[in-house]
Amino acid sequence: MIILNSNILKMSQKQLIYKEGDYAQHMYVILRGAVEMRRFNKRCENDIVVQTYTDGMHFGEVSFLTGQMESESEK
Repeated sequence: MIILNSNILKMSQKQLIYKEGDYAQHMYVILRGAVEMRRFNKRCENDIVVQTYTDGMHFGEVSFLTGQMESESEK
């Protein structure tokens, strides 16, 4: 059922997919490229990369399925 309701999105480099604290409305699968998971660090007052997703990896599914807020931003 998920595949039947899927869309392919082409994202530009550094485009924000969703930000920390948002409610995800989609689950994402990387077909080609990379996406950085970032979290705001209060100590250095900047975003830090905590994980990088690459081809074949997925993200956003926990928030999408549970309705919980995102704890990271995805670019």
